[in-house]
Amino acid sequence: MNEELSKIESFLKGDSAVNRQLSSRAWLNMYGLKNNKIDRSSVLQNIGFPVRGEYHHCLGKYIKSCYGDNLFVRITNDRTGDVYNVIAKKGYIKQLKMKITQAVDLYRDRLTWLTSGSRSIFGVIQEHSAVFLLDIKTQSPEIFSDFVNSLKCLISEQIANMKMINMIRRIGFCGHLHTEEYVRVDKHTRASIILQLELYN
Repeated sequence: MNEELSKIESFLKGDSAVNRQLSSRAWLNMYGLKNNKIDRSSVLQNIGFPVRGEYHHCLGKYIKSCYGDNLFVRITNDRTGDVYNVIAKKGYIKQLKMKITQAVDLYRDRLTWLTSGSRSIFGVIQEHSAVFLLDIKTQSPEIFSDFVNSLKCLISEQIANMKMINMIRRIGFCGHLHTEEYVRVDKHTRASIILQLELYN
């Protein structure tokens, strides 16, 4: 059991777990409590055993024996109503609590990451290649400046991690291509896009 806990601990540590460019569903499938067997059901199975009841035909209902009433600490699963006898040692419970706390901290960090920077505006870009259509309709220098700053943030935080990119600026019914085809993302490409953005106004 200690080996399993160590694996979970190393799995949940590090910024790479926080800032992976994954959808929330995919991220939870990888880092969620259930996948790492520290969700409520898994925990209850590992720290004890359920108190079973048998159907009494004369009484016409399920009854539970009193065996172990004073031998074990008992807890109830709020969702299912099942009662469990707790047999895990105190040291293991403390370790388990620490792992769950680490998972909660990871979720908190992930939510902070998702709602910060360019992700709060554009979401998380998961594609390795993409074409961006820029539709700028404003005569306000302030709004345009905010628009450019948001795109700069997007470029530095997310586009920098992509492989290929192109951008189209919509002007009336026409589109102006940054290039005629996809270009590889590097520091020169990013600088060129930012320069064109600043010249658009």
